[in-house]
Amino acid sequence: MKLIVLLILIAFLPGCKQGKEAVKETKKIVKDYSNGLIEAPKKTRIITEIASIRKAINMYRIENNKYPESLSELSVKIKDTAEYQYNPETGRVKSKHYPEL
Repeated sequence: MKLIVLLILIAFLPGCKQGKEAVKETKKIVKDYSNGLIEAPKKTRIITEIASIRKAINMYRIENNKYPESLSELSVKIKDTAEYQYNPETGRVKSKHYPEL
């Protein structure tokens, strides 16, 4: 749908200043939308994986009465360990790309 709007703007408004700005803004919207579609699967994987890691950290603490020294001590499979920052003193883990998670 947004692509159709972009094509209409490109066809009818390129001669005027406002038309050029509209085309530029429409291209930005389409690009932002496309980037969101590309990032969504990665973010979903990280959300799922970080939940599993946190659960494994809690289980480790219950069983060993301490937090693991590193994520490699956990029994959970982690696709990309470089994606995560782990603090063994607090047991907190967060994503480098999505620290708000």
